[in-house]
Amino acid sequence: MSTTLQSIGAELEKLGFSKYAIGKGFHGSEPQFTSTFREDWQNHYFENGFFNLDPLPFCALAGTAPIRWTEIKRRMRKSPVMNAAEDYGMNEGFAFSLNGYVVSSVHDGSLSKGDLQFVQESIRRLAISSSDMIEPLTSSQQGLVDLLGVGLQYNQIADILGISVDGVKSAKKRLFQKYGANSDAQLLRILRNE
Repeated sequence: MSTTLQSIGAELEKLGFSKYAIGKGFHGSEPQFTSTFREDWQNHYFENGFFNLDPLPFCALAGTAPIRWTEIKRRMRKSPVMNAAEDYGMNEGFAFSLNGYVVSSVHDGSLSKGDLQFVQESIRRLAISSSDMIEPLTSSQQGLVDLLGVGLQYNQIADILGISVDGVKSAKKRLFQKYGANSDAQLLRILRNE
């Protein structure tokens, strides 16, 4: 397990959340994952290929604020992952993303929106102080990110950076994999710590 996963897990436990899952690389890139959820649930999760079907990472990565599991269930009523989780007693929890990591934890349902934001902010402070979580971009990577941020096409970016279109695509792919992003907008949110 990476030191980042260990650090996030330790911070969650300090905040009173002992049942959690933390992951990066959902839906296609190299996965990193740790969980303290029940072993029978974890076995069921992986045996049924839920790692690639789980809507929770998408929902967490798409937003900037913590999202409750009940909200995901409301949106995705037929999700086999969310429905199976209930069968294992995992009825209420929250999820949020930070720097490409998805953090999810069980809770008793009593947490207010402010409480959830406090948890997210505590983990964010940990990320800011941890060099393992965000490596500085090289100047060429920063240039690519800046140009992606203004919405330029690959050929325009290639001309400005003096590289080929394939070079732009490769560099972008590496950034997506490194930060667990699935879109330009998501990559920009991750790098801006939003």
